[in-house]
Amino acid sequence: MLSIVVGVLADQRKLAFDDRLHDLIGAAGWLGDATLADLLSHGSGILEPDAVVARGIPSSHRMQWIETILTAPAPAHRPSYSTFVAWWLVGRIVEERTGTPMQRLLVDGLLEPYDVAPQDLWLHVTPSEFDGIASRLVWNTDMVEGWPIPMLAEVCPPVVCDWNPGFGTYGTVEAMARVMAGVVGDLNGRGRALTTETASRICSTVHRGLDSVLGRDAAYGMGVMTQLDVHGFGDRPSVGSVGAAGEGGLCWVVGDPSAEMAVAVHGRELVDPTRALGERRSSTATAIWDAVRPQ
Repeated sequence: MLSIVVGVLADQRKLAFDDRLHDLIGAAGWLGDATLADLLSHGSGILEPDAVVARGIPSSHRMQWIETILTAPAPAHRPSYSTFVAWWLVGRIVEERTGTPMQRLLVDGLLEPYDVAPQDLWLHVTPSEFDGIASRLVWNTDMVEGWPIPMLAEVCPPVVCDWNPGFGTYGTVEAMARVMAGVVGDLNGRGRALTTETASRICSTVHRGLDSVLGRDAAYGMGVMTQLDVHGFGDRPSVGSVGAAGEGGLCWVVGDPSAEMAVAVHGRELVDPTRALGERRSSTATAIWDAVRPQ
């Protein structure tokens, strides 16, 4: 979703995907020549050691913390994705450039054009809004070790209300499917939120190669996975389909422009990636596509 907001701003010529991060946020060279497109496509080289620590860093100190971890030697342990840091940087860039809160940009640029109810999708929940949505929040269960561990932090105010647009977004499965259906429509020329050119650029492969976090071949557009066969979705989604997946691999949304369909799945159990991709993601996607589009 964050990449769609950036795409809307790109169509309005308020941002460009090829803008250098160094120029956008005035970093002292520690981001090199990485661009906004690189940041949105896991291609900026930014990896973070601990997203839990990141959430504990006050917003006023995050820039200093980010610079510290990016200029330090690579961590000895297995790195995590840059999602928390990357989306925080993108959110900061967008809000500073437009002078508009991210949730307002989301509603005006994406939710209204795609007919998604604003109360069904939140990029940023403020403390004053928390009580109004608290009863609708659900947590996932970590099953990686074989026994259930409820991830209660996901529904606590400090996490829910953290200012980090695009990371830990809260919404319904239907809302996510509607967003992806909107993207599919724009890829097919409907122009509801994005021009066809911008939608195609977002959904085209920017980087493909060995993913150092996943330990396998992977392909990414801007904010979306591309070439879905390498991401464990099997062979049913058409060439040109794009998707996004949550932690653990069992929550995902896919848009198939050729079939003009969008599918969202929410599995609340986190399991190990091999099991999620090898057993569940592929079989679930195959069953859905076969039901909707019999071979």
